[in-house]
Amino acid sequence: MSIRLQQVLQGIRQAVLNGQRNYEQLCQEAADTLNTHGWQTDYISIRRQQDLVPAGPDDRHLVIVAASRLGIPRLLDNLEI
Repeated sequence: MSIRLQQVLQGIRQAVLNGQRNYEQLCQEAADTLNTHGWQTDYISIRRQQDLVPAGPDDRHLVIVAASRLGIPRLLDNLEI
């Protein structure tokens, strides 16, 4: 069940590592992908690891955080970049 969520986060991670810096667009596209498959996404966001402030294009040491529902369960996940 959480495999799709982890795949979406891995996709964001790879895009950032490849140089994409439009974090808002990456996260929106990821949420749209989940929602298309029956999820109800609360949030997907790229943050600075040290203080969880929304990341800017020049920030390093990032983490992707996400919360989404698939039916009743609400899944939380994160992935460091």
